[in-house]
Amino acid sequence: MNGTLRAGAVRLRDGLATSMVPLAMLIAVSVLDLATGRDTVFFPFLILCPALAAVSGSPRSVLVFGVLVLPLRYALADYDNQVASVGAEYFQTNTGVFIAATVICAWVAVLRIRRERMLAAVTSVALAAQEALLPPLPERVGNLRVGMRYFGAAAEARIGGDLYAAVETPYGTRVLIGDVSGNGLGAVRTAAVVLGGYREAAQDEPDLVGVARRVEASLRRSTPGEKFTTAVFVEVREHDLALLHRGHVSPIRVTAEGVMELDAPEPGLPLGLGELAQTGTEHPACWTVPFAPGDVLVLMTDGVTEARDAHGEFYPLAERVHQLLAPWPQGDQRTERDLDAAAERIGRDLLRHVGGDRLDDDAVVLLITRDDGDAA
Repeated sequence: MNGTLRAGAVRLRDGLATSMVPLAMLIAVSVLDLATGRDTVFFPFLILCPALAAVSGSPRSVLVFGVLVLPLRYALADYDNQVASVGAEYFQTNTGVFIAATVICAWVAVLRIRRERMLAAVTSVALAAQEALLPPLPERVGNLRVGMRYFGAAAEARIGGDLYAAVETPYGTRVLIGDVSGNGLGAVRTAAVVLGGYREAAQDEPDLVGVARRVEASLRRSTPGEKFTTAVFVEVREHDLALLHRGHVSPIRVTAEGVMELDAPEPGLPLGLGELAQTGTEHPACWTVPFAPGDVLVLMTDGVTEARDAHGEFYPLAERVHQLLAPWPQGDQRTERDLDAAAERIGRDLLRHVGGDRLDDDAVVLLITRDDGDAA
């Protein structure tokens, strides 16, 4: 019963909201016609009322406004001396146009609602596919704690190709973050190929170069010439990280001493474009950096670093990340909840930077730190 009442209240609220603009137009035209005297004629502009109702209202609301406006038109036309013999022909013609326009607007509302329902269905399927492809990461993966946030642009049925994975392997815990060129279902298909190839290769290949080579081979077989994928491969070892860069945004390492952007000494082309590299450089070597307990590795997609403010300035994550990861007293264990909260703070700060509640592109922030098994 309460659910029915709530649903009815929501429908009533939405109906009132969609009626406000055409109602305001009705009042404005009426006031303007009366205020300017009998020598001016504004009642023909009442045709805008059903037209505006068609933008967001139902066909019924369009027809309701059409019926309500008819007697008001007559009253205003009579006030303007348009009903008498002098203007009768004009008024009759205008009335015919008004009725025809109201019917057309009602049909437009029918078509609009059909397209909205189709779009909602397509969006639902697309988002379900993306969620199945990218389930939430577990709280702990191997010797890592993980914090992550996915900030979707989600405009209409537009879904992005951002991807991520973290798996425990015989060679250590391995993490992948990447971004497929383009968006939509084609990007999701390519992301599925990349993730499937990665999850298999990460268990078999002893080094990241071999993992990347296997993933690229999967792309060439399954999506030849369609899309490319930027990526960063990470392997967490006993005292350091092995990294392999394939055209993606550089990771950031945050330590007690400060922040360092981990630019690749030998950057590679995105996955799917390796054949364009010069002979001998198709598969660049990985490199290592120290990674002590308490250090945090920040991985992200270009939706973060390329977000712009009103002045066209890029989001300065490297300058703000140390403060956004705080407060953490030195030496304290950094729990999963801490990392999730930090990722959420980065997201809120990112939205403040762009000055809105939505980004122009999907964005992923992935934080990892060592799990020594001491945290509660």
